[in-house]
Amino acid sequence: MTTTSKTATHRRQNGKANGRVHGKSQHRSNGKANGKGNGRAPSKAPTKANGQVNGTAPATLTATAEAPGAPAPEAVVLVESTVAEPAVPATGTPDLTAEAPAPAPAATTPAPVATEEEPPPPPPETEPVIPFPQRMEYRVLLTESRAIIGGLEAPNAPLAALLAELNIGPERLAACTSLCDAVGAALAARQEAMSNEKTAVKNMRDARHLLDVAYATFRQVARTIYPDSVRDAGARSALGLDMPIVDSTPVFANMAREALTAAQREPYATQLAAANFDADRIEEMLALVTVLEMLVQARQLAHRAALDATIMRDATVAELRRAMRQLKLDVQSILRVHPEINPPANFS
Repeated sequence: MTTTSKTATHRRQNGKANGRVHGKSQHRSNGKANGKGNGRAPSKAPTKANGQVNGTAPATLTATAEAPGAPAPEAVVLVESTVAEPAVPATGTPDLTAEAPAPAPAATTPAPVATEEEPPPPPPETEPVIPFPQRMEYRVLLTESRAIIGGLEAPNAPLAALLAELNIGPERLAACTSLCDAVGAALAARQEAMSNEKTAVKNMRDARHLLDVAYATFRQVARTIYPDSVRDAGARSALGLDMPIVDSTPVFANMAREALTAAQREPYATQLAAANFDADRIEEMLALVTVLEMLVQARQLAHRAALDATIMRDATVAELRRAMRQLKLDVQSILRVHPEINPPANFS
């Protein structure tokens, strides 16, 4: 009887203790743990359930055993641990009350600092380099040769006798002077030939432009008369309407003459006359072709003349260079043997 009363009292007090424990602990994880313990075995392991709720410090119960004939049992004193445990969030359940970490401040790029230095000035505009029509070294050779010959024509007395011994006299100097004159004439002839060729090229290009315009108009009008490439294949082939315009001027003149000659035949002549390309207009275009052919030939002749003048100039310059080289070597030999003699004027 005493044991049964003790057990009942213990259960009642343990239930009250559990109520106070669960009333004080409001954390969700403690409630979950207590629910698991009380739901599975509320009567078998109340102390174990309290241990799960309160951690390592379960409630301690102190009781006094009742003896027969002893006074009434004293009240059971419940000692509850007040150690608080950190909250443990439930597995798989996000904590919505937790504050998100503040975003890191964005990296700021300092604004470029304007410098007080001014940008460098733009480079000066350079004029186009125009090549010389003649090689400059040829003109230098001619100028120096005339100066050396002039110095040898009036040598000092000691040098004059020594020059005569090496046959450096008026005849040899006159021959060198003639070569200088020939080089000067060759330079002038070549300059004139180059100028004539440039004029011939310009005249040919002008004539080509006139024929280009007239012939292009003829082809465009003829295509309106013979528009079908299948039905009008014969006419388009005879008049060269599908042939490309070539860059070579002699070939272009030949193709234009062939097409315009075909345009004078029937039935093309009558059909073209109805489109304002009558026989007179075709003859005018053929005259342009003739002029262009003549200018092409003139340009070819001018080019040949310029080449011949260049060859003649180079040969004359080579002859003068050789003669002056021989003359200078003879004079230098005298000066090496007689260093006491002053060299002639313009001689180095």
